[in-house]
Amino acid sequence: MNNVIQTSSTEAAHVGERGISQKCPDEETIPLCGFEHHREGKFSAHKLGKLFWTHWGLDKEKLLAELKQQFEKEQG
Repeated sequence: MNNVIQTSSTEAAHVGERGISQKCPDEETIPLCGFEHHREGKFSAHKLGKLFWTHWGLDKEKLLAELKQQFEKEQG
């Protein structure tokens, strides 16, 4: 992603295969800025749905694996 300064809060975006408002395991969440990329922006996860990943050029499974690896490393 590009080097943009985030001005909104970060939210846990549930990116698993479950529907909206259904419980999602922690392993299926990613941090996204609350307004622009998670919920309200024109190209947000909530607006684009599955197209979010291709629009932003992201590999969901790779990103989830990288975040999990980073978390485990930080936990010691």
